[in-house]
Amino acid sequence: MSENQSIGQKGKDTTTDTIFHDGGEMGERLRLMDWSKNPLGPIELWPQRFKTTVSLCLSSNFPICIVWGPEHIQIYNDGYIPICGALHPKALGMDFTKC
Repeated sequence: MSENQSIGQKGKDTTTDTIFHDGGEMGERLRLMDWSKNPLGPIELWPQRFKTTVSLCLSSNFPICIVWGPEHIQIYNDGYIPICGALHPKALGMDFTKC
């Protein structure tokens, strides 16, 4: 098993390549970000439902921003970049309420 792979529910493939596959620019940024230094923690520890939600978000052309957890951490797709404006790309992984 590679370091980017974890065992998901019912044996689902949860590699970062699979989660962020259709993500465009934001998929690449999510892949490269060191999530262990973020309140969300390492991708391997993210709940499967969150990984699935992120994957669906990234594959959509419609602007989507996910706000997750008590720290309101935001993850968004390429369609949402214009909404972030000058805050992109530092807005990724930030507290939505402060961004």
